[in-house]
Amino acid sequence: MRIPIACAAAALLVGCAALAASLGAGNWRTSILVRMPAGDALAPLVRASDPGFAFVDPLARYEGVYTYAVARDPFASGAAHGLLDQAPTAYGRPAYGWLAGLASLGRPRALPDAMLVLNLLMFVLAAYLVSRLALKIGRSPWWGMIVALNPGFTAGLIGDTGEPVLLAFATLGLLLWLQRRRVAAAVLAAGCFAGEMGLLVPVGLALYEAVQLARDARSTGEPPLGQARPAARRLALLAVGPVLYGLWTLYLHARLGSWPLSEPGGLGRPLAGVAETAGRAAVFAFGDYYQAEISNAVTPILIVVAVLLALGAVRSARVQTPYQAIALLMALATLSLARPLLLDPRSLYRAVATPVTFVALALLAPEPARQTAGKAPRSPAGLRSRSAP
Repeated sequence: MRIPIACAAAALLVGCAALAASLGAGNWRTSILVRMPAGDALAPLVRASDPGFAFVDPLARYEGVYTYAVARDPFASGAAHGLLDQAPTAYGRPAYGWLAGLASLGRPRALPDAMLVLNLLMFVLAAYLVSRLALKIGRSPWWGMIVALNPGFTAGLIGDTGEPVLLAFATLGLLLWLQRRRVAAAVLAAGCFAGEMGLLVPVGLALYEAVQLARDARSTGEPPLGQARPAARRLALLAVGPVLYGLWTLYLHARLGSWPLSEPGGLGRPLAGVAETAGRAAVFAFGDYYQAEISNAVTPILIVVAVLLALGAVRSARVQTPYQAIALLMALATLSLARPLLLDPRSLYRAVATPVTFVALALLAPEPARQTAGKAPRSPAGLRSRSAP
């Protein structure tokens, strides 16, 4: 228990240091983290409710603007959503904005503070939960430090984006599912609204359940009805989140006229975006100062992460454990990201943060024990040790 707390304390230290550096440059006004320019379409709405809001240079604009808008207009029924340039994308991952809006008690002036505190708490909680997850799968709980030392989560923290929220929900949902807690379905459903990778957690768990059921059927020569019924109940619980998210996307399409995941520059052919980004970054290395800096920031991270994800996909392809199923889907999805997302260093760091965490744990986790003659197979992480939810 002490090591997970130590990992959480490390995340708190890293988060506070990063926040102090950013806030110090903005006269300690938390609204500076939203990164909203004075000429932004949302600015008049913000000034009317928060005269002391700290605006930034237009070139410094970042995605915290979308979180702020979702918090002010959670169901895209007010004024804020109509002032966004990428409203479908913003409302496609609304969990952080929703939680921040609740934490601020609907007070616009308190919203930047609520966003900061919420994201910092989720960053610390995620480090603690990943440490507990590492211990659960038979590895050192010190692997929880992978959260505190991952620049993608720190970038999300100081940019008011939801990567810490996503990882906290995804990890907590997986831990509860491994413990066969019914509340896991609700947590996993919440994770679906925190980001696209959150959707892959219940889908990955469903993939694992389906693969296990198919293996049981092959080993006995007939469908094991005693196991099929509990598996069907588990699959039904796992479907709650994706179904709710599907209904949300239908609502958004009716309100905004577009699907959340239909924005250009998101997903492409597997490895095509990685190859195109590596090629463009190589050209940038011999360009002007800013292009060279982009190349220096993107190329080493992109290559290392692509190799790590490819190894994780190969290692997880057999879907021997639930976390391998999740890691496989996350690795394949991340390797299919398009160039516009990968060529921006900030977006790259944030996009790979959660997949790298799960893939690293899948690579490190031991394979489940093979079945021996006369003995029942031992399930990974004690999955069959408790009654099914």
